[in-house]
Amino acid sequence: MKPPEPDIVPYDLYWSMLYRKEKSRLLSQLAAWVLAIEHIGSTAVEGISARPVIDLLVGVRRLADVDTFCLPLLRTLGYRYVGDPQNEESEERLFIRGTPLGRASHQLYFVEKGGASWWRYLGVRDTLRRDRELATGFIELKTRYQQQGADLAAYTAAKEEFFNSIQSVPTLAV
Repeated sequence: MKPPEPDIVPYDLYWSMLYRKEKSRLLSQLAAWVLAIEHIGSTAVEGISARPVIDLLVGVRRLADVDTFCLPLLRTLGYRYVGDPQNEESEERLFIRGTPLGRASHQLYFVEKGGASWWRYLGVRDTLRRDRELATGFIELKTRYQQQGADLAAYTAAKEEFFNSIQSVPTLAV
């Protein structure tokens, strides 16, 4: 049986320190393939409630490098791959590291730096940082789905719809 997702909790200044610590840990092993690491997700938006899971956007030159070189190193760092490594059309690779209770503590989203996925993740984060009303609406959506006990697919679809509604997400590098 899969452990329940962590509850949404008030913002914690500790999250930014956890991000910096994990970024350093990742770079100590993956610096040859990683071009940049950014803190994304709700824990990256100061002042809003979130599930206490640190999301990191990891920019690489080529996703094939993740499959070939990074996967074994990520396993030694306690990460497991979530997805199908044979799916060559995917624009990202997702890895999760958990707590002893089996809950996610960190999620890594590997994408090609400068690609559409890179800019979309950063655009959503930066929009939520700038627009408190949108950020509050996003947390309300997450809380509503959690309280309803909605399945992961429904929750993911609702988040995707919300992100698509954000008009100021950049699509090109500046």
